[in-house]
Amino acid sequence: MSSKKDNVTVVKIPNDQHVLVEKVRTLLLETPSKRTKEEQKSHFKNLFDTANELLRRDPNHSHYKELKAVSLFSFVDHCSVADPIAMVKLQEANDLAPNIKFIRDRLINLYIKNNTTVPKKLMDQSRLYDHGNNNNSNNNNNNNRNTNMNMNMNMDQSSQDKILALKLYASAVECEMKGDLQSAFRLLYAAHEKDKEHRDINLHIGRLYTKQGKITQANKHIDNAIRGKPVMWEAHMEKAGLEQKEGESSNAVRRLGYMVKSTDTTPEMKKRAMLLKIFYMNSLENSDNGKEIYDESISYFKLLNIKPYQFSEDQIKGFKRQSPIKIGYLSSHFKEHPIAYFMDGILEYHRSEMFQVHIFQIGQVEEDAYTARMKSYIHPDNWHVLRSDSCKLLADMIRSHNIAILSCLDVHTERDGEIASYRPAPIMVNYLGYPNTSGIDTIQYRITDSFADPQDTKQPWSEKLIRLPNSFLTFRASHLTVHPVSVAPCAKNGYVTFGCYNTLSKVQDPTWKCWKQILDRLPQARLIIKAPLFIEESAAQHYRDRLQKLGVDTSRVSLRAYSMDTQNHYVSYDEMDVSLDPFPYNGTTTSMDSLWMGVPFVTYAGTTHVHRVGASILNNVGLGDLVGYSTQEYVDIAVKLGQDLDRIKSIRSSLRDTLSKSILSDPKSFTIQLEDKYIEMFNQSLI
Repeated sequence: MSSKKDNVTVVKIPNDQHVLVEKVRTLLLETPSKRTKEEQKSHFKNLFDTANELLRRDPNHSHYKELKAVSLFSFVDHCSVADPIAMVKLQEANDLAPNIKFIRDRLINLYIKNNTTVPKKLMDQSRLYDHGNNNNSNNNNNNNRNTNMNMNMNMDQSSQDKILALKLYASAVECEMKGDLQSAFRLLYAAHEKDKEHRDINLHIGRLYTKQGKITQANKHIDNAIRGKPVMWEAHMEKAGLEQKEGESSNAVRRLGYMVKSTDTTPEMKKRAMLLKIFYMNSLENSDNGKEIYDESISYFKLLNIKPYQFSEDQIKGFKRQSPIKIGYLSSHFKEHPIAYFMDGILEYHRSEMFQVHIFQIGQVEEDAYTARMKSYIHPDNWHVLRSDSCKLLADMIRSHNIAILSCLDVHTERDGEIASYRPAPIMVNYLGYPNTSGIDTIQYRITDSFADPQDTKQPWSEKLIRLPNSFLTFRASHLTVHPVSVAPCAKNGYVTFGCYNTLSKVQDPTWKCWKQILDRLPQARLIIKAPLFIEESAAQHYRDRLQKLGVDTSRVSLRAYSMDTQNHYVSYDEMDVSLDPFPYNGTTTSMDSLWMGVPFVTYAGTTHVHRVGASILNNVGLGDLVGYSTQEYVDIAVKLGQDLDRIKSIRSSLRDTLSKSILSDPKSFTIQLEDKYIEMFNQSLI
């Protein structure tokens, strides 16, 4: 038995399904928009599972259909979903319950908003169910809209294509969420064929091309997404990322700065743009010793307006009594990643009688051999995977383990920095992953050395610098293949071959101007540049055009795609005699790889940490004479070494052994030095 009220069926529910119906109704009364993304996901999974179970039991029950329809509407209403996905979900809801006016009206408004003809079926439903229910006032208010709808009642092929494009796009997004990128790409391209101007579709295709390293294609689609109004800030964010990959960091920083200053950007988008801008600024030359980055970093974390946790006197007393001291490492990169390359030895050689080591891994990672090896060093109960969209909750989780010292390995990322701002431990350290100040007042210390940060440094820091006696790095070459060091190619060629395998974002115009001088002074010399960008010949040609504008003889420069095959990548060092370190953002992992393969590098040491990492590495392997302290010295040293083929051959034959015997490859001794500094922090801070 049923009745009608406001176009929604009111029914009596069989007793055995009453509980499920009440559960759906209760969930619909909640407000998921005020929850975290993870909590929203759980809420709607629960809601849809329950509504689907009702329909499974009775697929034709009109009220069960209405409950599922309203559930879909709730999802669209409370979650920030793109219009194409919202239209597909609301269409599904309308098909289930065409009698519910607010669903139908929302769907019609979305068609109008996206300049798409309203389907005739939807208009017919509107007239059928709304007939006689609207008063004269409503009819007058909607008169113009209905007139426009009636003019477009008969859908042309273009409108049908646009609707199909939206459906294909929604399906592509679902495939991507399931990890099926191949199907997602196929569906996206099919959607693009139906509506080439749709900005969301172009943006999504551009993102997938970026993941594939096809930057030319990515630029094409991202540019299409940027065109038109209103401003599509997500597309500008993607464009900035592409500019950074192409070595055009100044353009990326300028674009992100515009986003930060705009009054149209959302607070969340402004925050993301500001953080990315700070990171990209490290690739640019500066004349203020890093003060602008320092100021921007301080401003960013003030913008978060986070109130940090305050430890009580009793809690501090408890930390003082810790033995062994509980120390934690926070990162999302406990897998094959540069962070792991430098942390692996530290985790193995921490002395358990002095330190109880905890790992706080942000999010689930696809575990690999590196993860397995690092896990073997840590007690299973002390390896923590943090899962939540709430950084405050993650900080609370860390704090619950009574960690005395937390070393943050990725403070430049949005989540790590925000977690640190909540002060999950009384002693906080900025280490390894980011070559600049955090700007976070809850982080008291930064680990470095006297080569990277001399005592007389003018660079401003929000942290106190803790200098290790030799190097701030320890490198374990276990991620490298056991490829033997080859004979220096200059022995066969009779001339020097320079090279750079660093990411192009580090290779800016000032670096190229120096490299041009080196090539000009050594007429036979060659230069190999290797980067993911060059997987596309069109991208490589675009880069050559840029070099020609700088006056570089591109016939002597070989642009090669970065090999995803580790074996082939390291074999390619056989073709190089000397690496050229970019500036101001020096290499780190790439520089260590080069030394391991017997290839020395020349660096230019500036006035900031990011500009002096190369100097730190070279001084710790006895090659301090390859450090220049001006651009002219950098060029002169490279030219002198390029002329001394005998020295190149000599270095080639002994460099791996030299590296292996240095502090850089002695994680046991390094970790003792690091632990000594941790103990100093512990004794000085807990007072």
